[in-house]
Amino acid sequence: MDTSSENPTHAERHEPGRDRDAHRIVFQPFVEFATREVRGYEALARFEDGRIPPAHLEQAEAEHRRRALELRLLHSAVTAAEHLPADMIVTVNASADTLIAPELGRPFPAGRRWGIELSETSALPPETDLLVVCHAVGAQLLLDDVGAANACEEWIRTIHPDIVKIDRAVVWGAAEGDPLRSAELDAFSRAARDVGATVVVEGIETTAHQTTAVSYGATHGQGYLYGRPGPV
Repeated sequence: MDTSSENPTHAERHEPGRDRDAHRIVFQPFVEFATREVRGYEALARFEDGRIPPAHLEQAEAEHRRRALELRLLHSAVTAAEHLPADMIVTVNASADTLIAPELGRPFPAGRRWGIELSETSALPPETDLLVVCHAVGAQLLLDDVGAANACEEWIRTIHPDIVKIDRAVVWGAAEGDPLRSAELDAFSRAARDVGATVVVEGIETTAHQTTAVSYGATHGQGYLYGRPGPV
């Protein structure tokens, strides 16, 4: 989950009449370990009030408007991605509820690969093949932050995603020798390979993190070692 924020002034945070969900889109690259070449970008929201994205989503959830906010962010990301190279996949974040919503339609323009990162806090809808649903709207399916919240090995083996993104806490712990995190990294990587999914490890900030990820079979990474989120 993206937990980055900005720091507005007191006046900006409390100005009456402001759009409480006003935002801009930034992009963070992910790379292929073998070549260190950028293979795609994740679209991330930065809210003008400075609060982190999960805070906005949690408030929207409480006010029964999370789907509307996620759809707004998704459409903003698609528009902002127009300036990125067409050979790069661009991924956006959404919950399962938004993924199966009729309002989603087919939001992705032709001409590039798109991906939807399934939120780790999602409740999986019963008797719904999310991979089929995602492909039907023109995107690949990614499991986001596996190892955090609800995202687990069972999700990988049940959903059969195109891409598995492993949470940063898992690789950080494994790089420090934590046996539990090492076992998780191994299990998630094995499960991803078993279902034919690409493994992306998030939170790569040091060469030790990268070395650990590679040693467990990951092929791609995302994190400050390769680039911080920023405008295109």
